[in-house]
Amino acid sequence: MKPITKETRKFIIAANERGEKPSVIAIWFDIAESSVYNIIALHKKTGDITPKPYPGRPGRLTDNDLDNIRSAIKEKNDITLDELIDKLNLPIKKTRLSEIVNDMDLPFKGTLNAEFFEGWVEQVLAPTLSFGDIVFLDNYSVHKVAGVLEPIYARGATPVFLPEYSPDLNPIELMWSKVKSVLRKLKPRTFDELMESLKQALDSVTYDDIVGWFKHHGYILNN
Repeated sequence: MKPITKETRKFIIAANERGEKPSVIAIWFDIAESSVYNIIALHKKTGDITPKPYPGRPGRLTDNDLDNIRSAIKEKNDITLDELIDKLNLPIKKTRLSEIVNDMDLPFKGTLNAEFFEGWVEQVLAPTLSFGDIVFLDNYSVHKVAGVLEPIYARGATPVFLPEYSPDLNPIELMWSKVKSVLRKLKPRTFDELMESLKQALDSVTYDDIVGWFKHHGYILNN
């Protein structure tokens, strides 16, 4: 996993200030959405985009550290972030470890996502809400952890859970897969290049693509 450069962090903040959604920014830069939220939260809290160094050992993991993390999760996939840090003597904070484990795409059942989501709701989402706002959420388990939505209620807003659905039956998943593939090939390196690349990626989606994706998922279309 490559580190996120300072230049990329600047583009992320600039895109966020222009009103772009973190989920879209994550696609542009091909990084974890959690990383985008963490960078935005750090900037809002400190005005800076440079992560604070972790006291003690340098806050950088070796390949051996990463291998040990994978092995520990495969051995016990309900291990918590604190247990990982203590067991492996890792030189990083839980928020950074959260990003790393998310990017590994392992069957991790620890408190990682709940911890991150709780922090995001409190530090990023809640401050933007007003009385009477409605927040729509899917049925991901961490969205229903006790107390995690309290900052939303405290702002006078109401969380509403969407009906459950399967990504395997949703044609949009295939569309985003194509868009991300095109973005990776174009490799934009500046914000303007990014906007142009995103336009090209979206324009690459054809009518035949859309029809094919719906048929692939078993939907019957009327000509």
